[in-house]
Amino acid sequence: MPTRSQQQRAAEKLVVRSRSGPKTEQAASPKQGSTGQAASPKRGSRRKTLMDWMEDHSWVLAGVTVAVLAGGGLVAFVVSLPVTAKQTKQPAYEPLPPWVWPTVVAFVGAVASIGIFWGVWMFKERKEAAEKQRDALDTAVERLREKMELASLLEVNRLLLEKYHGIATDEAKKAFRASRWAMGIGLMILVGAFFAGWLFSGRGHLVFVGSLAAVGAAFTAYLTRTYMETHWWAMDQLNEYFNQPVLNGYFLTAQRIALDLPDQEKKKALNSIVAEVLASGRQMHQKVARVEPADTKAPKRRRRPRKPRRPSRASQADTSNSAQQSQ
Repeated sequence: MPTRSQQQRAAEKLVVRSRSGPKTEQAASPKQGSTGQAASPKRGSRRKTLMDWMEDHSWVLAGVTVAVLAGGGLVAFVVSLPVTAKQTKQPAYEPLPPWVWPTVVAFVGAVASIGIFWGVWMFKERKEAAEKQRDALDTAVERLREKMELASLLEVNRLLLEKYHGIATDEAKKAFRASRWAMGIGLMILVGAFFAGWLFSGRGHLVFVGSLAAVGAAFTAYLTRTYMETHWWAMDQLNEYFNQPVLNGYFLTAQRIALDLPDQEKKKALNSIVAEVLASGRQMHQKVARVEPADTKAPKRRRRPRKPRRPSRASQADTSNSAQQSQ
């Protein structure tokens, strides 16, 4: 007969086995899944991107940015305090007022915080719009697969046009935004050159700062012009997109009028409408194929031919005298 202590030990072993059993089964389940059937991930699960993480922690990022910039502004304010010790020699530069650096740091911090919030918000809006457009296109394609009808085909065509319209609109917005950034950077270069010219007093320093400001301003002007040309090209594509509904309205109006005509004239009217539709599509494609980047530039002015100068009175007198002498 087992003693009482042995019975207690056996009961404790059973409790330990019952506790460790589910753990061993849970640990063995991934191995079985790897050798046998792989565990299928959820349909809605996806890996978080950097922008998703920034969206979840936008307030933390803004707070850290403001704190770092505030600390930098405090340090800059302490460093820019006027030196009390007397200097025998004239300094190489004149110190800026104490309020300049804190103001600049506060302005940069505010702009950075607004930029973070704006970027996260725009990313979220674009993602939601892309998901809605994708869902609408998928449903339209499914309807077209179920039954091939003209209405379903027109719906798919409309969704594709909206997709291309979104691409052209995004390109126009990006180009215009980049041109504004280039303008802002050029303005910042000029402002920095102004402060540097105020800070330094040596001739060599002033020449270096002036040349750097000139080169930076010229480069930003070139970038601004390039981005604006891209913006103009995108706007041309948008104009083509906006012209399409107007043409469709004309054709639909002509079709409705043609349906009310007699049978003999109805056939001719419908044939002419079909011919005009095909001709408009052909003209649109030919117009897109003919356009080249060089056509967007302004035409060069033609130089007018110079008029022959009239001989002066002295030259006329010289020629008459030479003619008389020869005679």
